Amino acid sequence: MSLRLSTKRTPKGTDAAAIRKWGMIFLTIGIIGQCILQNRLLNMNSVTGNELLGAMESDPMVMPLLTAALICKIIETCAAPLFAFLLVEGFQRTRSFEKYLIRVGAVALISELPYNLAYSGKLFELSSRNPVFGLFICMVMLYFYNRYPDKGMKNFAMKALITLAAFLWCLMLHIDQGICLVVMVAMLWYARSKSNERAVLGFCSAMVCTLFDMYYIGSCMAFIMLHRYDEERGEQNEKLNYAFYPVVLLTVGIIGLFI
Repeated sequence: MSLRLSTKRTPKGTDAAAIRKWGMIFLTIGIIGQCILQNRLLNMNSVTGNELLGAMESDPMVMPLLTAALICKIIETCAAPLFAFLLVEGFQRTRSFEKYLIRVGAVALISELPYNLAYSGKLFELSSRNPVFGLFICMVMLYFYNRYPDKGMKNFAMKALITLAAFLWCLMLHIDQGICLVVMVAMLWYARSKSNERAVLGFCSAMVCTLFDMYYIGSCMAFIMLHRYDEERGEQNEKLNYAFYPVVLLTVGIIGLFI
């Protein structure tokens, strides 16, 4: 009788590199949906609801384009929890918080003009800031969280005040998706050592975010990926990680100028 060895393998989880790649894909889809479909082809920044309804009746292409733009927006919200999670992981693992903060701040500043160009067609637009500023504020929030590591009502109250301050900064600076990023980073920080609770708390944070942006109902799907996180870094290109967002914005912004 021959002995047959089992070939069953342990299912491989999702490493940080894969999470980042999916976040980049979701974000790119969202940028194309809003900047090209919604703002350029449909020109939704300058039309009223009645005008849009009239266009839907007269042009059969408006409804498919609008549907595609809405789907892209929902898909984009899946990127927020992924990048919020990577921020929390990076904060815990970084050797130098100061250098990490400077890199995130530099990306936020470099991305601002391409962000304006992509979303408004202008280089200078003061109505909103790009979401990387929200990640920058979240990093500062985590830094102060770390100053009050112990449990107890006093430290809980301090963390609540720190979170409130982060909310207010996002509101004052008009940071796109800033409040939702603060909510998700705060929840993921609480669940950083509780992988079994990550999906539940993530779902709760997504529900809270729908109070500010109804499209965030779609972000629940991203927490399935985070639940399978295997705590491995994976193969990453640091330069690509930081250059990705401003380059995509600049590319979409330039394309938008010709539409």
